[in-house]
Amino acid sequence: MRSILSKPHRETMDRVPALHGEIGDTPVFVARTGVGAPAARSATLALLARLEPAALIATGFAGATDPDLSAGDVLVAERVLDLPGPGGSTPPRTIDSSPELLAAARTAAGDDDRVRFGTLASTSRVVTSAEAKRRLHDEHGVDAVDMESLGIARAANVHDVPLLCVRAVVDDAATDLPVDIDRYVTADGRPRPLMVLWSVIVRPRRARTIADLARNAREAGEQLARYLERLVPAIGRE
Repeated sequence: MRSILSKPHRETMDRVPALHGEIGDTPVFVARTGVGAPAARSATLALLARLEPAALIATGFAGATDPDLSAGDVLVAERVLDLPGPGGSTPPRTIDSSPELLAAARTAAGDDDRVRFGTLASTSRVVTSAEAKRRLHDEHGVDAVDMESLGIARAANVHDVPLLCVRAVVDDAATDLPVDIDRYVTADGRPRPLMVLWSVIVRPRRARTIADLARNAREAGEQLARYLERLVPAIGRE
């Protein structure tokens, strides 16, 4: 995000690290919410208690469950699903994105075929197996999964702030991830290089998967930044 911000400066609000700047002529406040829905909800609530934004964009990375999504694609969530826990039988609850923000998102997407629209779900753990991804897609119509958007959506509802979730795909639906991949990042979402290195030393076959994920993350970050450069001004014009 820093690469597309003009006039950036760092600040901390209620212990939440953030950047303040502009995209185009639109002022933005970019915060790191941490990993998982509870941390994301807590950080977002703290920020919204101090700020009064015209719109809230939950952005970052996701894993694809739709086989038609590729690494580097950007998914704009038309809705976020609150899935039942393991063994739960209740239907998933839906939090819909703001119609006005979705309209701006479609305008910003134009004919870019790397920007897709669909259904996002948040899970409590990283979905690591291709089989689990397939089930989410087949049983719930989920196109991608992350761990934070649901928490941010709940906080936005508390403060009645229009929300749009925009995620870039790092792993496609056919990719199996290391089962302990959630140990590769800190609680605030920063990489843990020594943990990654140790994982490769202990299990050398993981080196190719981890290298692929790193490359995918760079591409996804670039695609996401390019789209946000178009999206934020489009929202400002709505």
